[in-house]
Amino acid sequence: MVKPAKPLKSPVKTAGEKIPPLVRWRHRAVWRLFHYLGAPVFKLFFPYRCRQAKGIPSPVLVVSNHTTDLDPVLVGLSFSRQMYFVASEHVFRMRGSRLLRFFFDPILRIKGRSDAQAAIEIIRRLKGGSSVCLFAEGNRSFSGVTGPIIPSTGKLVRISGASLLTYRLRGGYFSAPRWAARMRRGPIWGAPVNYYSPEALAGMSPKEINEVIQRDIYEDAYQTQEELALPGGGRYFSSRPAEWLETALFLCPDCGRVGGLSSRGDRLSCRCGLDYRYDQQGFLHVEGGGSSSPLHEPFTTVRDWWFWQKEAVKNRGRSFSASDDNLSLFEITPGRGTALRERGRLSLGEEGLTCGSRHFFLKDIHELAILGRQTLVFSAQGKHYELRCPVPFSAAKYQCIFNFLTGR
Repeated sequence: MVKPAKPLKSPVKTAGEKIPPLVRWRHRAVWRLFHYLGAPVFKLFFPYRCRQAKGIPSPVLVVSNHTTDLDPVLVGLSFSRQMYFVASEHVFRMRGSRLLRFFFDPILRIKGRSDAQAAIEIIRRLKGGSSVCLFAEGNRSFSGVTGPIIPSTGKLVRISGASLLTYRLRGGYFSAPRWAARMRRGPIWGAPVNYYSPEALAGMSPKEINEVIQRDIYEDAYQTQEELALPGGGRYFSSRPAEWLETALFLCPDCGRVGGLSSRGDRLSCRCGLDYRYDQQGFLHVEGGGSSSPLHEPFTTVRDWWFWQKEAVKNRGRSFSASDDNLSLFEITPGRGTALRERGRLSLGEEGLTCGSRHFFLKDIHELAILGRQTLVFSAQGKHYELRCPVPFSAAKYQCIFNFLTGR
């Protein structure tokens, strides 16, 4: 017999959401229009297949893995009932964001900080009878493997008192690699995995809830390619499939140089002479050798290269550092805009993070996150910042080094 977990006290005093009835009616009307008219057109031009979530009582918290920028649309196609999505703050600064707010009213979450306000708003809407979908990783994967979920997710599920539905997307990583500039046409599909009632969740601790979510939404894109017979041989068509791959892969496995990799067409090469080809199924093939004494055997997947370089950062110790030229530091006003504060050379090491004349100590930075391919975001001393570069560079190496130096 499972012993019931100790109830968690909700930080939300209000009984439900503050959305007026007429606004809720508008959101639901737009959802019905999207689902019954827009969905057939979308599926006609986009190679996506999904299974419907039927018989799921509302409200429900839907938790999914995160593979593409279109994931809210892809998940939404499985649900005939309207739901709200948790979206990164930068979406609210994009062109057309006013229409997005008017029709769908997503819940704002700021990357690079612990955002309790987003959790409170999720609970409000669930207690008000609306369903909510969140992408528990908080980020898309550079490797094709589902990352660890946000630790507070299990606690959020318990406090909300709502039921939980896990959902898994497959094929999205190769259709829209996080490191790529363009999408590729190829098979994508999604389906609900498991449903958990409020009664079942009441007998689980937040840690146990996190474990079942992590298990249900886990996806290894390369394992899927190797094990399943995918439509069209699992091919994702692009005329320049490898371009911008150096934003994810920053360490050469032959010469060990950081920042020496560059891409063009279907090739990723290093200054040392190493040359890889990226094929339409997402696999790597060595086309030219580099160093006479390579650090590692040739890789066949971005996944394996990604995890090797993360381990290499740890093995090099605390002396590992990184730097790039021509970075711009912007201060963020959440949901509104940004203001340029500095422009210059970016560096990160044990002494902290520096951009031009601005310096931040590691102890003052809550988290170093990444938007899209290569925009670094972080919060320090109550302010929120973005670091941008006009040319390809690896923001991933800064995140790996920061996580190692701070024990994340």
